Amino acid sequence: QRPTQQQQHPAPALLQLPALLQRQLQQHQLALVRLPALLRKQLQQHPLPHRKQQQLLQLALVRLPVQRP
Repeated sequence: QRPTQQQQHPAPALLQLPALLQRQLQQHQLALVRLPALLRKQLQQHPLPHRKQQQLLQLALVRLPVQRP
């Protein structure tokens, strides 16, 4: 896990979260477990009005099919 410099963007990072998270979740089902902490960290780094973002992310999470082996 190496941090990419593209994640350093201040505000736009929040806007890119939903699509980026959906992509990651489709690739890594375990990411579902990490999401809440990861989101909190991101939102703490970028204190913006993120109520809509959280709602969108929660909706996206609910929609995503969870595949268990």
